[in-house]
Amino acid sequence: MPAKQDHDNRDAAASSGWGCDQHDADRSPAPTPTPTLSTEQREVGRAKAWDAGFRLGVSRRYNARLAAHYAGLANLATVTSLVGGSMAFANAVGGVSGAPIAASLAVALASAFSLVFRWADKARSHTDLYRQYTRLQERLVRAGDQPEPSIVHEVLADFLLVEESEPAPKAALIVLCQAEEARSLGAQPDPRLNLRWWQRWAAPFITLPPKGWEK
Repeated sequence: MPAKQDHDNRDAAASSGWGCDQHDADRSPAPTPTPTLSTEQREVGRAKAWDAGFRLGVSRRYNARLAAHYAGLANLATVTSLVGGSMAFANAVGGVSGAPIAASLAVALASAFSLVFRWADKARSHTDLYRQYTRLQERLVRAGDQPEPSIVHEVLADFLLVEESEPAPKAALIVLCQAEEARSLGAQPDPRLNLRWWQRWAAPFITLPPKGWEK
């Protein structure tokens, strides 16, 4: 008898609609269709992604070159101090006049320049900036050849935050890095941004560019 009552209860529930899976499925919201981008929107998104990648590539090259430049100056000051100190000690022990004074002066100058210009600190700072830009570029690369616009916007926003912490840019060096990055991507750099030989040599030192870039 209880089995017959359970069977009757199931039939009643089915006839009234209670406990019916199909009824619950009919009440579930319909899935939101994925918006499709037009050809023009895809091209705009691809151009923004390329521009973001180019800017990140230039910043990576720029900070890598400055980090190497300042590290070289810091190492040169250290070597000068060691050699000059050794010469001063050896000459003082040997009793040679004049040489200890010159060696001591070289040590003092090398230490003073390293202390005032903080070459080692600048090298570490630009190395850290290089790593931050590398992480941003990694996010962009992982997003694929045609990343979502939201990802590109986030990368550019973080790019501005990192760029804010940089010191005054050395425009001549930026021009060199832009040309190198353009060639690495198969593009031709702007011929109007060519530098003279002395501008290329002094690029890591000067902050503001000359008025004319043409040769």
